[in-house]
Amino acid sequence: MNYLYKTVRKLFMSEIAVTHIGGEIDTAWNYRTEFLNYGTIYTQFFCPFCDIPLFSCNIDTNEEIVRSPHFKYYSKTPHLNGCNGTPIFSNSELNKKPKSKFQPVTMLSYPEALVPRRAPRIVNTSVQSIPMNPPSPEEVETKRKNIGNRGRNTPSSSLLKPFIDAKKSVIQDGYQKFPALAERPDPAQETKRWNWIKKVWASMPLLLEDQTNYEDAFMRPQYINFYKKRIYNAQGKVYLDGESFVITGNAYIKKEEKNIDVRLFIDTAQFNTNSPQAHKKIMQMLEQQVGTETEVNWYAYGLAELNSNKDFHLKINCLDHLYLKI
Repeated sequence: MNYLYKTVRKLFMSEIAVTHIGGEIDTAWNYRTEFLNYGTIYTQFFCPFCDIPLFSCNIDTNEEIVRSPHFKYYSKTPHLNGCNGTPIFSNSELNKKPKSKFQPVTMLSYPEALVPRRAPRIVNTSVQSIPMNPPSPEEVETKRKNIGNRGRNTPSSSLLKPFIDAKKSVIQDGYQKFPALAERPDPAQETKRWNWIKKVWASMPLLLEDQTNYEDAFMRPQYINFYKKRIYNAQGKVYLDGESFVITGNAYIKKEEKNIDVRLFIDTAQFNTNSPQAHKKIMQMLEQQVGTETEVNWYAYGLAELNSNKDFHLKINCLDHLYLKI
C-alpha cells in the first residue's frame, strides 16, 4: 500500500463522531470497546463539526479486525463548509503522534492506552434528522478549533482484544511487505519480515501502568518482567480449582533446555449477573472448556511471577484483562 493510497484513505475516514447532533464526541475505538463490553449498537453517527450523517466501519463486530474502526461519510452527503471531519490543532504539540518510518500500514490508528472500563451509556433510539441549515463555514472552523484546543483524542480501550487486533494487523502488514516464497522457505526474508514487524511494534506507544510500546508490552512466559505488569500470551487446558479457573500449559526455555509449567489463575469472585457481556462470554467459554482436551489460547494482563521451581504463575481478578480464543 503506497503513501498516496494511505493519504486518500485518510481523506475519507474520521476517528471521532457523535451519536446525536451536539452530543459528546468520542473515538471509534471507544465506541468499539463499548460494543464489545455491552453489545451497544448506535443507530446513527454524525460529524461533530458539520453535522452530516456518518456510517461506522469495524465497530459493531465481534470478529478480529485488521483495519481501524472509523467513520465515513455517505457518498451523497460529503462534509460541508470546509470540514473534513477532523479537529484543527493550533498547537502542533496537542496533536503530537509518534514519528517513525516504521508505522502500521493497514491499521492507521490503534489503541494507545489501557484504561478502566466505562459504565454503559443510555442509548437514544430516536432518529434524528439532518438540520435544514447546516453550520456556516465560520461555525465549522470554530468547532474544529475548539475541539483541537483540547488536544488529541488518544485512542484507548479497557479490553485486551483491540490491542491484540492491532498487534496482529502489523504481522499481516509484514507478510504483505515481505511475502513468503511459495517454492521454498527463505530465512533471509523471514528475518527481514520479523525485524520490520518488531520495529513497527516498538514505534507504537502503549500506556499501561507505565509508558511502553507494543513490542515491550506483549510477552511470552519464557520472558518475565518481574517489576511491571505486561500482557502475556500462552496456551493451555482449563481446569476448575474451587471457584476459580486455572489454565495450565507449558513453555520451553531454550537457554536452559527445559520445559516449565505455565499457569494462569482466574479469580471470578467479582463476576455476577450484572457483569458486562464481555465477561459473560469469557465465563461461558471457560465453563465449556473445563475438563476437555482442547487448548485455549489466552492473553492476560498482570504482574507475573515464578514459583520455587521457576514455573510461570499469573493471577488476574479482572476479566477486562483476559482474552480467550479456542
